[in-house]
Amino acid sequence: MAIMKRLPLFLLLSLLYVTVALSYNIDELLSNQRGDPEQELQQCMQQCQVTRMATEECERRCLQRYEEQRRGQGQDQQRRDPEREYRECRQRCRQEATRPEEQQQCEQWCEDQRSKGQGQDQQRRDPEREYRECRQQCQQETRPEQQRQCEQYCEERRRGQDQQRRDPEREYRECRQQCQQETRPEQQRQCEQYCEEQRRGQGQGQDQQEREEHPYHFQRQQHYETRFGSEQGELSVLQRFDRRSNLLKGLKDYRAAFLEAKPNTLLLPHHCDAESVFFVAKGNGIVNLVRREKRQSYNVRYGDVFKAQAGTIIYLVNNHERENLWLVQLSLPVNTPGHFEEFFGAGGENPESFYKSFSQGILEAAFNEEYGRLQRMFQQRLGPFVRVSREQIQALSRHSSNANSWIFGKDRRGYEEEEPYRITKRKTESNQYGQLYEVRPDDYNPLKNLGITVSFKNFTNGGMIGPYYNSIATTLAFVVKGTGYSEMVCPHLSSSSYERESERGERGESQEGSRGQGQRGQGQGQRGPSYTRVRSNLSPGDWLVVPAGHPVATVSSTNQNLQVVCFEVNSWSNERIPLAGKNNVMKQLEDVAAEVSFGNIPARELKEIFNKQSNSFFYPGPESRHPRGRQGLFSVI
Repeated sequence: MAIMKRLPLFLLLSLLYVTVALSYNIDELLSNQRGDPEQELQQCMQQCQVTRMATEECERRCLQRYEEQRRGQGQDQQRRDPEREYRECRQRCRQEATRPEEQQQCEQWCEDQRSKGQGQDQQRRDPEREYRECRQQCQQETRPEQQRQCEQYCEERRRGQDQQRRDPEREYRECRQQCQQETRPEQQRQCEQYCEEQRRGQGQGQDQQEREEHPYHFQRQQHYETRFGSEQGELSVLQRFDRRSNLLKGLKDYRAAFLEAKPNTLLLPHHCDAESVFFVAKGNGIVNLVRREKRQSYNVRYGDVFKAQAGTIIYLVNNHERENLWLVQLSLPVNTPGHFEEFFGAGGENPESFYKSFSQGILEAAFNEEYGRLQRMFQQRLGPFVRVSREQIQALSRHSSNANSWIFGKDRRGYEEEEPYRITKRKTESNQYGQLYEVRPDDYNPLKNLGITVSFKNFTNGGMIGPYYNSIATTLAFVVKGTGYSEMVCPHLSSSSYERESERGERGESQEGSRGQGQRGQGQGQRGPSYTRVRSNLSPGDWLVVPAGHPVATVSSTNQNLQVVCFEVNSWSNERIPLAGKNNVMKQLEDVAAEVSFGNIPARELKEIFNKQSNSFFYPGPESRHPRGRQGLFSVI
């Protein structure tokens, strides 16, 4: 204090001004940069060095503000729990609503508020955008093996981020604690049921559920790998079904793929070691099949089904000037189960021609030509998909047909190879809520030896199918257009049974044997099997697997049609069993059996319930149960 008294007045005022001004500048700097505390601390320290006045005091205030921000962030996270607010919102809806319609509207409002909050969180950090950017970086790799390794790294990184994002068990415990606050037993039970549903679905993390707890849904952004491609098109192959889950071992021999070619594009000639069935899901083009001394060229368009035998050379051209060509493909490899390869003879460096792998002597002897001249044939570097001129397309179209008289004759197994099949020839179900077209092995000879049925389902806005199940066929469904969702009943995913099943699969044990031993050891008073509702949100490019015997229902969104193409494997004598509607199989039960089975409800009342739905197969969905003056049928193909 003595020193301060001896200082001149102007110097004291100067020091006071510097301290206040510096304090204000630091606060202003930090308040204008609300973001990462670590980054703000670094910028604040740099600002202290620039001022060169009261450096220690400046740095002390930077550190003090940094600690305050850290504590503030923690308090903000504790202060607001979106999931807790969502549960409390739904509880208020149940307590305050007097009518079901009011409760539904209230719960929808809760859902909207929750979605807004999730959207704001995703804007801060978007893992999907990071994943797409990572995949784009992989496209710069020139060697296919390096590209696959890069994409695998992107996938593993994404999985790690998903696992760190949430703690499902903690959320489940907190949800149950909230339920204890309910005073009425019925409301408490409903609350606990909601917690259990969240735990099975969202509570375990949607991304984790899709990957581990829900092996039946394959998404376009996650489960494809690019087999080959260029700027003009690509072939993407879905990951192996049995690698996804032991529950899909019955599909270990099959592979699914998706081919896209841009306008005015030629896919170079190649053959494959797999029997393949194709469905034209978009656009039109020209397909050429070559076998020994025979070649046939024909036009295909949206809705055509055709088959290429293993070893058949195939090349195609998208002859449209504006629209892409889409082919959905299901293949059955003939060499290694679940694995097939393409063999390009035409080509050079990209795609690599298999001719180049032979020795010089073999090639010269086979072609009776000098090697120098042969090398000129293998200079292709433009990739498997090549843009061609309109003149070249016209030349390729000169010998194509509309598939009116194309027949190769019979193959060595006695099945005729016929022209492509227009799936709209056979409409099996139709009403104002949708249409079903299908081609069965008995309708189209090329499908006989494979036992595959191809069907096309068009759901009008808000329409639905099911519930129903297939007796012996497993369905592989590809979403062509539109959005919607599917609900499937599964006995394998209840509680932690899927995790236990995976462990048994690794040890080579059977699930049925283990389950049977457990039931025998526990006596006669068991409840029987338990089921889980497996929900899949469907988007274009997704695949959905529905095993035989599993009841399923699919619903279209209300803003557009949903169009799905299905490959039903093992379908020789399959039956589609409806569980609702005009042809509900439950109507076939005897009155006594029905009464005992459905809680001793009188048979007369059961018949009234079963007969209430007068439509067959396609029905109005949950959001459009009451028709609103639909005008005619929507043209599909």
